[in-house]
Parts: sequence; C-alpha cells; structure tokens
Amino acid sequence: MYNRKQKNAFTIIEIMVVIVILGVLASLAIPRLGTAIELFRSKEGLHVLQSILQAQLSADVDVAEGRIGSYNLAYLDVDIVNLKNFNAPVLDFNGSGSPPNVTINSVNYPVYAHIVRLTNAYTLYIQVDGTILCNTQAICTQMQYAPW
Repeated sequence: MYNRKQKNAFTIIEIMVVIVILGVLASLAIPRLGTAIELFRSKEGLHVLQSILQAQLSADVDVAEGRIGSYNLAYLDVDIVNLKNFNAPVLDFNGSGSPPNVTINSVNYPVYAHIVRLTNAYTLYIQVDGTILCNTQAICTQMQYAPW
C-alpha cells in the first residue's frame, strides 16, 4: 500500500468553476449597478427642479401681495450651487400665457422648467403640477420617469 498525502490545495477545476460562477454573478449585477448609479445622479436634478417649483409657488404668493416677480431664478428663494451632474436649470415659463410645450414621444407636455445632464444624455422637465418628465427612453425607462 502506498500512503497518499492529504490534499492541501484546490484543483484547477474547482478554481475554474468558482471563476465561472463569479463571472455569471458579475454579469447580472453590473448592469443593475450602472442603473442605480444613474438613478442616484438623477436625484440631484430632480431635487433642484422640485426646489424651483416650491420656490415658485411661494413667490406666487408674494406676487399676489405686491412683491417682486418670480419668473426669474435670481428672484426665487432657492440656492443652486455646485451641481455635480447637471447644467444650470432653466425656467421655461415666464408667467405670461400658457407654459411652453416640450414634445416627448410625439406628445406635447406643458413644462415649467428643465435641467440637462452634463453628459447631455437626457433632460429632466418639471410640469407645473410637479410631474417629472424625461426625454430619453433608454435611460428614463430604467429610472421610471414619465412618459415612458
């Protein structure tokens, strides 16, 4: 009888099986991670637009009381500094007439303000009722923004 030594290492087959399993798990997780990161980044634009709308609603009360107009970002009581993922927001509605329309997916939507992602990948819009719209189907569907 010969004496077989006790095995202290993994075989190459065992290592390859583990690598394949890790590769499959990574291929499932990485796309979801990218979507989660972009959703997190989009929240910056979302919060800016909601802050502008809330400041606008407050300023409308001031206008009714005879104070300065509220359709200029400089007059709104909102601080927008150091945006990391978006360009400066733009007020689309000047207070006269109806809000301008933006066409998304062949449908016209009246919008109050918008903000563009630094990479120009998409634009977020806010309607006067607070609904957030997004103009790029591939990205916005994953982030579950209207109208997709």
